[in-house]
Parts: sequence; C-alpha cells; structure tokens
Amino acid sequence: MKKILLGLFLSLTMVSFADDKYDYIEDKLELKYQQLVDNKNNKLDIEGIDVGTFGNKLYVKIEMETFSGDGGWEKFDKVSYEKIAKNIADEVRQMLDTNSEVEVSLILEKEMGDKDILLASKIY
Repeated sequence: MKKILLGLFLSLTMVSFADDKYDYIEDKLELKYQQLVDNKNNKLDIEGIDVGTFGNKLYVKIEMETFSGDGGWEKFDKVSYEKIAKNIADEVRQMLDTNSEVEVSLILEKEMGDKDILLASKIY
C-alpha cells in the first residue's frame, strides 16, 4: 500500500512541475490522432505530435516513422488529409483560446542517417 501511495505522490508531483503549456495539448492530440484515416480507409500511423510556437507562430508537427517507403502517404487521400489537418488546427486554437493561424506539417521520419521528408505543410 505504501508503494502505491508513494507512486501516486511521485506521479502527481511530476505532473505539477510540468510547466510546458503545450504538453497537455500534445497528449490530447496524440490520443485522438494515433492514426489518420482517409475516406478510402487508408491509414497513416502517427508516431508523435509536437505543438509549440516559433517566431510568434503556432505550429503542429505530425510525425510518422517508417523504415521503408512513404508510410502510406502516396495512397492517402489528400482531401481527407486537408480536413484532418484543419480539424487539428481548429482544436489547437480552441484549446489555447486564440484566433491565431496554425501551421500544420506532416513529417516522415526515416531510418537513422536518412533525412526526414516534409510530406505536407499548410497554414490554417
């Protein structure tokens, strides 16, 4: 019982010291968008989502990871992706209570040594 209470206390302490206001948004988006699915049921597996600001501009970086190929991007319906990316931008604006533009980028992270590939990027 003491171990459980100690673990709970440590968990709450760690959460209380997390000062990055974007961590909560990232966690919420990562839970909701573990996979992107288009209207043809093609899927993109999402590795992670980063949210932040750069030069007073909000950004969302959606990361896919693959060892070969393009992770399914070529077959993925681009109109469906546009709708998903716009929804993500709207959710970020709502969670931050702002009307600012949000740049949403889809990045394909390749195996070690290979360069990452920007698949899509747009300001919403």
